[in-house]
Amino acid sequence: MSDSDEVLLAPLEEADARARELLRPRLELPMRLVVETYGFLGLLASRILATRIQTAARKVVAKLTMRVSNDLYCMATLAARGFPLQAATLGASAVEGALAAAFIRESEGRASKWIEHSDRRHSFESVPTMISDVIGDVRAHETGSLAYQIYRELCMPKHTNPLVELRVGAEWRDDGVEFRNGLDLTENAIKVSFFALQ
Repeated sequence: MSDSDEVLLAPLEEADARARELLRPRLELPMRLVVETYGFLGLLASRILATRIQTAARKVVAKLTMRVSNDLYCMATLAARGFPLQAATLGASAVEGALAAAFIRESEGRASKWIEHSDRRHSFESVPTMISDVIGDVRAHETGSLAYQIYRELCMPKHTNPLVELRVGAEWRDDGVEFRNGLDLTENAIKVSFFALQ
């Protein structure tokens, strides 16, 4: 019986505690980074809102900063409990929020564009455009951009890409396949969680 099977047989609270115990040493370093970033972003958002001069841009950036902070918290919670695909999905969301906040910065025009955005099918700005602007990576529209590659890797679970789906949550063997409903403590799952948290 694998660690995943043992944990799934326990009641949910026990399974949750056991998963955290098993994953803690494997995810400790990126988890610490996420916790520190979460605290920093909360402080940053409160400082932005405490400034005397409140602009639309500052309010939008503070709002997006809090969203990223919350996404990181939830991402860490899911990763620590053996849900790597869901953690990576929130990782993609956190990247989008962080890029949007950094893209808007102090620009009232960009803040207005964000506030007035009404297209349900598209974000207010494309991720490659925001990467190009924020980090000066003019290759963001190409696959050669490291920042864009990282973002695309985080998006794979969000879009149920088979390259990830076939490796996490299922174990393929010669005699068949074993699917896991719930937490996954396999090596592939831990790798996905580690990647999402960094």
